[in-house]
Amino acid sequence: ERMGQRDKAQEYAQGALLLNPNHVDALVTMGRLLFLNHAPPAEYWAFLEHARSLEPTHCTALLTIGRATFSENRIEEAQQTFAQALSSCRESNKADALLGLGKVL
Repeated sequence: ERMGQRDKAQEYAQGALLLNPNHVDALVTMGRLLFLNHAPPAEYWAFLEHARSLEPTHCTALLTIGRATFSENRIEEAQQTFAQALSSCRESNKADALLGLGKVL
């Protein structure tokens, strides 16, 4: 059932991107879903990097980029990204940034 929900979320994000190819939340959603579904890295990085180029302090983008770089053993980059998320995210998301930092230290 989880995959069905992810497929539906991906469908909605694709629809949003058809209307606005620079919609940051839709770009992040696509990148995050592709990452979670173990898509080839080039696929999810295209969405995540585009989102970061448009909004460099987008909290969810930074957290997803941190997780993706960590999964690729790019520890120093993951550490920097989680640190940036810690300073960029609202209070409610700071715990995720701290947990990410804790994993890479």
